[in-house]
Amino acid sequence: MVLNTFNSVERDILENHLYNESFTIIYEVVNELASDIDVNEKDKIYIANFYKIAFVGTIIEWIKNNMIEDPNIIINKLQKIITGDIHRALLKFRKNEEPN
Repeated sequence: MVLNTFNSVERDILENHLYNESFTIIYEVVNELASDIDVNEKDKIYIANFYKIAFVGTIIEWIKNNMIEDPNIIINKLQKIITGDIHRALLKFRKNEEPN
């Protein structure tokens, strides 16, 4: 069903759904990790958007490739890439820090 939707004129609806849901989940994680870090709201949104695009892009590539790769392998690879990175990004965007 996902592949049929992806290959139809309804593709935009699927992509928008993926982007919206991914942002909501990632933004919650960003807020949780930022609970003890003073970060501007715009910067938290920027970080969440960055990871949203990376995550949805990975899903779209998987769909384009007929969803052949085991989702667990994809999840493990993503986990290796992003573990700790959102926290590090928040630290880099901390208020009163020198711009990099």
